[in-house]
Amino acid sequence: MSSLFSSMSGGALMIPSLLLLPAIFAILVGIGWTRENIIEDSVYNIWADTGTDNYKNKQYADDLGARGRSTSFLALATSRDSSSILSEERLEEIRQRMEAVETVKVEHDGNTFTWKDICALNNIGLGTVYEFPCVRLTPMDFFEEANWFVTEKDRLSWYDKGVKANVVTPRIARFGIMYNSCSTLREGTEETNTACNNVLMLRLSKEYAKGKGYSEDYANPLSLFSDLTSMEMNDPCRQCIEFEFEQSIVKVTQGSQMMFTAIASMLSASLKTSPPPDEATISETKSKLAKLTNIIPKVNGAAIQELLVYVTTRDLYAMLGAEQFMMGFNMLSPSPINLATARQLLLGHTARPFSSHNTFGSPLPQAMNGGIAFGGPGMDLSGGPLQGLGYFRPNSSVPESAIYGDPVYKWFMAGETSMTSHCGNEDLSNPLFTRKYCTKFSEPRMDEERTVQHFGKMWYDLVIDSPAFLDITQGVSDPYTWTSGQGCGYNLKGSRFSYTNKAETEIRKAATSPLYYIDEGVSIGALDTSLLMGGKGKNSTVQTIYPALKPKYIPDRVRNCNRPGGPINITEADAEVILELFKHTMVDAWTEGWDDDDNGKVQFVGFFDDSGVGGTFAFVLRDITDDNGKLMAISICLIAAVSVLFLASLDAVESRILITLVGVALVILSFFGALGFGILIGIKININIAWTLPFIIIGLGVDDMYIVLLALKQQNGYNKENFVAAMKEIVIPVSMTSLVNASMFAVMNISNIGAIYKTAQAALISVIFLYLTIVFCFPAYCYLDMKRQHARRCDVFCVKVKNRENTFDCSMFLFKSIYEPLVLGGGWFSFGFQALVVLSTLALLGVGIYGITDYTKGLGLQEFFPASHQASRWAGIRTSDLASWSIGVSWGALNYSNPEVQMQMIKQYEDIVRTPHVSTTGTDTKLLWIADFNLWTTSQCGANFGRADPDVKKCGKDQIFPIDKTTCSGTWKNNILDLKLKKFSDPKADVCQPFEGGICRPRNEMFQEDLDLIGATLNDTSFCPVFEGSEAKFEFCLDKWREHTGGGGGLLVEKDSATPYEDCAGEYYSDDNLTFPIAYSASPSVFAEDLTSHKETLDMIEETRAFCDHDSEGLHKCWMTGLPFDYWEQYINVETVLSTIVCVSIAVGFAAATLFLLVTLTISRHGHSTKKIVVASVVGGLLIAVTSILSVIPVIGISILVGVSLTAFSNMSFVLSIGFAVEYSVHVVHRFLSAPNSLQSAHDRVVHTMKFLTMPLTLSFFSSAIGIICLAFTKFKFNEVYFFRPLITVVLVTYFIGTWFLPILLTKLDFDILKVGSNGEKTNDEFDDDNKGKM
Repeated sequence: MSSLFSSMSGGALMIPSLLLLPAIFAILVGIGWTRENIIEDSVYNIWADTGTDNYKNKQYADDLGARGRSTSFLALATSRDSSSILSEERLEEIRQRMEAVETVKVEHDGNTFTWKDICALNNIGLGTVYEFPCVRLTPMDFFEEANWFVTEKDRLSWYDKGVKANVVTPRIARFGIMYNSCSTLREGTEETNTACNNVLMLRLSKEYAKGKGYSEDYANPLSLFSDLTSMEMNDPCRQCIEFEFEQSIVKVTQGSQMMFTAIASMLSASLKTSPPPDEATISETKSKLAKLTNIIPKVNGAAIQELLVYVTTRDLYAMLGAEQFMMGFNMLSPSPINLATARQLLLGHTARPFSSHNTFGSPLPQAMNGGIAFGGPGMDLSGGPLQGLGYFRPNSSVPESAIYGDPVYKWFMAGETSMTSHCGNEDLSNPLFTRKYCTKFSEPRMDEERTVQHFGKMWYDLVIDSPAFLDITQGVSDPYTWTSGQGCGYNLKGSRFSYTNKAETEIRKAATSPLYYIDEGVSIGALDTSLLMGGKGKNSTVQTIYPALKPKYIPDRVRNCNRPGGPINITEADAEVILELFKHTMVDAWTEGWDDDDNGKVQFVGFFDDSGVGGTFAFVLRDITDDNGKLMAISICLIAAVSVLFLASLDAVESRILITLVGVALVILSFFGALGFGILIGIKININIAWTLPFIIIGLGVDDMYIVLLALKQQNGYNKENFVAAMKEIVIPVSMTSLVNASMFAVMNISNIGAIYKTAQAALISVIFLYLTIVFCFPAYCYLDMKRQHARRCDVFCVKVKNRENTFDCSMFLFKSIYEPLVLGGGWFSFGFQALVVLSTLALLGVGIYGITDYTKGLGLQEFFPASHQASRWAGIRTSDLASWSIGVSWGALNYSNPEVQMQMIKQYEDIVRTPHVSTTGTDTKLLWIADFNLWTTSQCGANFGRADPDVKKCGKDQIFPIDKTTCSGTWKNNILDLKLKKFSDPKADVCQPFEGGICRPRNEMFQEDLDLIGATLNDTSFCPVFEGSEAKFEFCLDKWREHTGGGGGLLVEKDSATPYEDCAGEYYSDDNLTFPIAYSASPSVFAEDLTSHKETLDMIEETRAFCDHDSEGLHKCWMTGLPFDYWEQYINVETVLSTIVCVSIAVGFAAATLFLLVTLTISRHGHSTKKIVVASVVGGLLIAVTSILSVIPVIGISILVGVSLTAFSNMSFVLSIGFAVEYSVHVVHRFLSAPNSLQSAHDRVVHTMKFLTMPLTLSFFSSAIGIICLAFTKFKFNEVYFFRPLITVVLVTYFIGTWFLPILLTKLDFDILKVGSNGEKTNDEFDDDNKGKM
């Protein structure tokens, strides 16, 4: 090293030493700090423990691409006075705020984007994107007033795809089957099947219902439409309906094709008769043949189902409207009629011509003196379907007129027959009879050419929509003003509760019923109100959840043909910008005025998650991380000022202001160069780096600078030999402290928490850069400063000055005037002070131990967010009022085709939702994909109900596996795992069941043929559906299940394998190819609740993992997911992590210090034996380790007592105490051990040590303390608690232990074996050793 420092002092290395490292660091700063996205704004990357199975499982899923589609905005509204929010005034305030949020717009690249461009779902089937309300989950859906966001296009899509397709078409067609084919109630019927007699009579006859133990209100004919879906598939009536419906579709379809083919043949033959027909007949016949040519290809299951709907509508019009018609007729007519006559008259109305004057017309006569009903469908659907086919049977007596009276013939011919008319709402002659049911969507509204069938369907649709039946208006009614009766508490053609002009008691009562999304629970069941409403029993808080698309899916959305303003093409990068703009804008719109108590009675706060792009966490992280700049600048200025203050001198030549400032500048440059290098290798600036390292590392670097400057000062000379001697003296302790600190930070990489290991990596690089600066750069500047002093030039301005004698030197003032008298002065005063230090050390140790025993774990969301930020209020409300988080279960590569695995998955899911902290609301087992798939393969499958194309059956039993021609039929197994049974409603109890529970069924709710097939015995009480089959068959059936039902479970699909929807870009059929073997699947989201504290959250984690993570061997089998598992994971073993890092850091510090002492003492041997050097090195390492222990225990304990919980952030601060302790103790111990052997007593050796070190160690303390004290003035409470409190404790405790207690301890170690310094060497102390020999 002598040659190196000699070369730096005017030799070949001087210029490189002066310029090379600063140039490199400047380049690193320039390149690294100018890169984009250098701030770590992902709280997960900071917080998550990457060493856990949970993290590895999450990464496994991420690597597979199982990342989900949505990100969510959690929008809270709470009463400012903590009273119930369920009042008209407060609810209207919420409604208005929701409207403000959902109408926000953002601009990007010249385009305007709306909420519908990014919301997670805004369609009700293919072709309706942008034409259905955006999905949102909100308690406001209790109320009719929440319909403000439903546009006219939304209402039309809901009417067509929701009501007509899912309520009207499948139910009316089946009602006809139920009444005509599965009962004997129809007048004149020859049907003998009585399967549905009881169901019909209960709804049609009050007397019958009462006699069966039901209330009279149960007898409501319209409720039959609900019965059609509420009956179990194994109910005899339901079995009959579904069987006869399928048979009817097939029978009528095939019969119609035969009939029309036969008619065409008959008409063709009639043209070839002799003599030939007349021209008029020929023309008419050819016209019919042309129509038949068009008809025959159109005859399919969908067309026949549509026909059956309108045929049944005709019957319903007569059956359900007869009683009211009879009452009206008898009020007006002197000749009363009975119910049967009323039905016949209504049927007569259905045979009347279409009217463009008043389309619905009136079934009542225009005049009671023999008049007839006015206005009809214009096509008569009377007669029996396929009655005309009888004409073509051999030897048939059926007349030819039966063909033309066949409703099938009349229906299809009407579809080929032109007609000019329109839907009219003009008055009838008698205003009492006038019904104006045409809407602006009943096209055409002015005379235009259509078909007879078009106008006939229009008439029947108006019948269905009329007040007497569904009471719905196309384009006007919506899911809030009209209900289908699907959800508990809702009635067919009812409406949601209106809070307008209602008392709070009425509103509160309405809000106790089950809560449903606009589909009344069809897709996801009842919503969990514990997730959306809270407030300690007062309902003072409600939450609305707005799910939005992740950037990956937004480009497809905005290129949709239905997009208002036209489709556009954007990139995923554009989508990221757009989504982040929406996150900012929506949060701002929702939270406006949150901190203004005069801004309404409701306070609005919210949180947007970080999925897809940064959300609230990211925004706050950026703010907190960026906010350190001002305080850091102040701390650097103060450090420089203090350094100058202590290193300045009244002697302008001896003063070292300029070189001190140069040193501080080099330390700062090297630090930021280190971070720039870290950025280049992927270390982003996280909150821990920003709020610890600038205030710690710069202090450590300045400390080494003090050592160098004071070593040079101690030389009392300015030549090269003095420079080299000083550098040789300090290079060992500086190298040693740097090595131990570097080792300590390297050890911190054993932590798997980003906040620790990323910060440790940045700190390690910083320590290396600082070492390079202090050893290989700063000395060259010091040598130049020595040359200045040698030339008698003053500090800073470098002008020559005269010699000054007896100038005051503050560098020895601290030691001579304070430290030595107190610690090393001898006598009772010094003894008393030493005793006080020792007792204080023991007290610190005791307080530390006490504090450690009373620790708390975890950093709450409220603590993370600044009190001045609305998210802090959001976190507080959520913790107290809505302490719930979405969680789920994921599975990896299992043998999914194995029935035992299928049942075990269901068991795990059901056990998890039974745990104390998981809400059971909305956790029906059928929502689990494997359960739904298994049900789909059985006769309990309901997928065939409501299918658009009756020719395409959608249940497993209808899918043919091509290899062996078997069907995708599952089977049933004994319920040996005690899985949940399905809940069955009791109609007599008048209690609606919003949830079904399990999928297993008791014996009495099974198909008998299923029981026979599995050979069930009387001892078998319940059964569960499973799928058995080869892996190939399982894959085939699973693909079919997804294709026909939409699938679920997060199953992965092959990229770009879905068929694009041909009518509109950006939409796809759900026929993607599933990836096999299945590597990943997931449960539906469930909600953990009552997570009001870290303990409750950790309890929930342990409770659920008992059935999943802990219940499976190996990774990627079964694991829990959700925010609590991502962010609270580290708190499960946070104390273990802390103790491990502390112990390993101390051990490494001991090993590194011992090894370094051994090497350096061996090199400079000074004639000492190897044994003596080894022992001295080991003792030195132990002293450093003991100092670390005596520092870290009080630091942890005191920090805990002042309110610092155990977290990754506080753990980092705690472990830094070891670095500080090492920084102090290494210098002290090394100088003590290497003190000249001419100093015989331990006391003298300590004097020698501290005479040199008191000033630099104290300066180091002040420089670090000043920087950390600046943290007390941060506006972020989080920084004050988790950085300032522990770090100021670190600085105070380590300075006290390292600078005051350790030297006192060393004075008692008067052992010859510890004297391994030079023999006969002068001490080179500046002052006479007048204390030599004192004890």
